[in-house]
This record gives sequence, structure tokens and C-alpha cells, in this order.
Amino acid sequence: MHDHCQKLAVEFGEQSLTSNEVTFHAQQIVTFLVENYNLKSKDVVYLYVENDLPKVIGTKSIELAGAVCQSLSSPDSPPQNRLVLVDWLTQDKIKDNVITLSIDRMIHTG
Repeated sequence: MHDHCQKLAVEFGEQSLTSNEVTFHAQQIVTFLVENYNLKSKDVVYLYVENDLPKVIGTKSIELAGAVCQSLSSPDSPPQNRLVLVDWLTQDKIKDNVITLSIDRMIHTG
């Protein structure tokens, strides 16, 4: 089991993460979402990312929380007052009345 956790889980360009690293970052995000946004099982969390690493971590976070992951294809599609996980490529594209959380910032600042 330990060997599996150290294997490469995802690679994007020069960046890569092991299974342990993906799980670690996903758990950090889940804890933050539960503590700061009262995220509960079966809540809908939107995912609007273009970068593969945040996509994997965001999806894993939503899965660990027992929430429902809804991917967005455009910045205009999330309902108002909903939580959207974004990356550095998409964070400035979503506007009015939407709560955004940058997966990149969570990974780099903890």
C-alpha cells in the first residue's frame, strides 16, 4: 500500500504529484470548505479549472467531502451564491455573486 501512495498520480508539464500529495492537498481543501463554508455531504460544488493538477485535486476534494461535483464549461453558467473551485487560469473569469476558491492558492499557501 505504501508503494502505491508514492507513485506518480498526475503530471502536468513539469509539475507532478504522488497519490499521497493529491490526498494531502484534497484533505486540506475539504477541511477549509467544511470549516469556512459549512460544506456538507451532497452539497453541489462547481469546478471551473483548465489546469490538470487543480482539476484532480478539486475533484478529489469534492469526492472526499461527499459532495457533488459539477463541472462548468463557461464562466457564465454557475448559479448565484454558489461555491466554485477555480485555478489561476480561470479565477478572474467568473464574476458576480459567486464564491470562488482558488485551488492553486490553497496548494501553495496551505
